[in-house]
Amino acid sequence: MTCQIRGRTILPERLRHKAAIPGVAVEVLTPDFQGRADCIKTVLDAEPVVSITISRLYRDFIRKVRPGSKYDRSMHVLHTAKKLNAAIPTKSGLMLGLGESFDEVKEVLSDLRKIDAISSRSVNT
Repeated sequence: MTCQIRGRTILPERLRHKAAIPGVAVEVLTPDFQGRADCIKTVLDAEPVVSITISRLYRDFIRKVRPGSKYDRSMHVLHTAKKLNAAIPTKSGLMLGLGESFDEVKEVLSDLRKIDAISSRSVNT
């Protein structure tokens, strides 16, 4: 099964091939797939070591920096990935230095923690 979005095709067999090489761990950096669960499932079916890594911005800034991206949709993708396969860790990068306040950073971390996309042990607020 493949998933095509914005002209790009996700090939799970290619991910599986790389994961089969001894000493190679596959971590997948993905878009938000416009919220499509079939695309999320395609990635998870390839059994990456870490899945669905989306660069996060705080809620009010995401539209300015990443047109077409939506904060709630990105959180939904991370939550869906966790529901589809809880054994594969999900994580998210966080872009900082764009004028965000400490409270906005805490809000993003809190939202990620709620959907188990970040360990509460790894963040000290």
